[in-house]
Amino acid sequence: MQFSFACFLLFLVTGFVSTEKQCRMPNGYVGECKLLKKCKPLYDLNKKRVKSEQELLYLRQSSCGVTSSFQQLICCPPEVQWTNFKDIKPVILKEIMEYNTDFKETPKVDTGTGLRYSNDEKNDKVEKHKEDTKYPPDFPMQNDKSCGKDFSNANRIKGGGAAAVDQFPWLVLLEYENGQTLCGGSLITKKFILTAAHCIKRTSEPKFARLAEYNTSSYPTDYVETDGGGIDEVTVEIIPIEKNLAHPNYTRLYVHHDIGLSKLKRDAVLGDFIRLICLPTQDFRIDFKSRVTFTVAGWGSDGNKFSDVKKYVTVPYVPAKECQASFSLNRIIEAQICAGGREGEDSCSGDSGGPLMYEHGTTYVAIGIVSYGLGRCGTDNTPAIYTYVYSYLDWLRNNMV
Repeated sequence: MQFSFACFLLFLVTGFVSTEKQCRMPNGYVGECKLLKKCKPLYDLNKKRVKSEQELLYLRQSSCGVTSSFQQLICCPPEVQWTNFKDIKPVILKEIMEYNTDFKETPKVDTGTGLRYSNDEKNDKVEKHKEDTKYPPDFPMQNDKSCGKDFSNANRIKGGGAAAVDQFPWLVLLEYENGQTLCGGSLITKKFILTAAHCIKRTSEPKFARLAEYNTSSYPTDYVETDGGGIDEVTVEIIPIEKNLAHPNYTRLYVHHDIGLSKLKRDAVLGDFIRLICLPTQDFRIDFKSRVTFTVAGWGSDGNKFSDVKKYVTVPYVPAKECQASFSLNRIIEAQICAGGREGEDSCSGDSGGPLMYEHGTTYVAIGIVSYGLGRCGTDNTPAIYTYVYSYLDWLRNNMV
């Protein structure tokens, strides 16, 4: 049974927890937990360009979970009530109001994620480009010359396509039971892979990490023609995973704190096809404008099937307030960042856990982690959500042992 936010509201008020199919609506009546697009009154309400605070709060309180593909579920009134459904009455409780505050009103609390300030105080209390110096020498920060270097000679076409065999050499493909490859990640030390919590908190956790992977259909060795007419022979390195760790505050319902670590049983051997990506040393969002673009790479779906070959795409940065307009049911928190919203250019299912890469000078930085999106991948004006890595540096440092 999934203990959804709608059930949490009900539990606070009555102590009752709904069944898997039934749920309690914010107005107290019993409804059915279903896809938003199949619930006409709330679907129409969600499509309204301008919503009142009461309507927004009602929509958020009506959420009853997400599907395995992260489609939003809503506690829908019975169909017989759809024609006259106007009972938009959210429950006003202190706990709920704190949860549903706007992005700009993020409470000033130490959540253990490395955040020490509210968004309103950021410009006053964060020195521009101030670099963290409290991390151990082997922590892969962007000022380390050994990480984030991509020496591929591949032509980088804006918009993306098939990557070169030696491009983005920190990419990892996570392997589950029966050889399934469902998520990605990025190598941040010889022993640790950065990924998403939802890639770990599944019925089965990742068992192996595939490094130096390129074409999964020619496993385990790829023979790739180079620009000079030669042949690169690359054999995937498969390392068993010793343990997986998801952030303790990860919530499947709202997909907050979607960050995790996979620890390898032995050190990865670095070389031309296996390298480390850097972690950020500063809060880049202070300077980000809409013209900034990132790179996402992996073996994810094109909307129909997973790719055999490592691919990449460039996606534009989307400011938080603009992004929140596309996600009225889920509050975008400060530890998340949005990117995308261009037709046909997006991360998708199977890319989860992989890095959102920011090319800072000649260094690639894992600015984010592929978390989730809504609806069809690559939909115009609908960005995707990524976990903002800078917010979790303390958590990473404390758990990379």
